[in-house]
Order: sequence, then C-alpha cells, then structure tokens
Amino acid sequence: MGRGRRFRQAAVPALYDPNGDYRYTHGFSLIALIALVLAVLPNLPGFLENVKLVAPVAVPPVLVALYSYAWFVGFGIGFFVYILLRRLSAAPSPALTPSVTA
Repeated sequence: MGRGRRFRQAAVPALYDPNGDYRYTHGFSLIALIALVLAVLPNLPGFLENVKLVAPVAVPPVLVALYSYAWFVGFGIGFFVYILLRRLSAAPSPALTPSVTA
C-alpha cells in the first residue's frame, strides 16, 4: 500500500464524472472560492484602514488588530471553511462504498 493511500483512496471514476466528488464549475472550485472570500473578509477592514482608504474611527480596533495576524486568520478560516464545505457537499461515492449483492 502506498504511503499517501493509507488514509483514503481516490475514487478514480469520480475524477471523470462531471457530477463526481472532484467536480469544478467552468474550471473553478466553487467551494474553494467561497472559502477564499470568507477567509479574506475579516481582514479587509484592517487592510483598508492600514492603507488609509477609510478613516481610523470607521474601523473597530479589534479588526485593525486582527489585520496584524491576517495571514494566520485567513489561512485558518479558509482551511476550516474549505474542509467543512467539502465534507458537506460530498456524497457517498459508489466507487468507495462496498456493494451488497443478494
């Protein structure tokens, strides 16, 4: 057994199925795009205040402080949102589900 295949095996037929586990919409993963947007949003007010596009009084201080850790906040939110949405959208794959024959 290969090193990377220890925990999960890829469903090879799903790679070629337009409605399979690995589906994309016009070349983009909608789940990844949603995770990206949700990861960037909490950092946006602090960024806008930092580059002086909004007045400092318009942004709560907690969001300005959060921007100091933007990389970590964005990565954490993006990671968990992506995993959550991927698991919620995953249907049981026939290639990985044991078949029952009568």
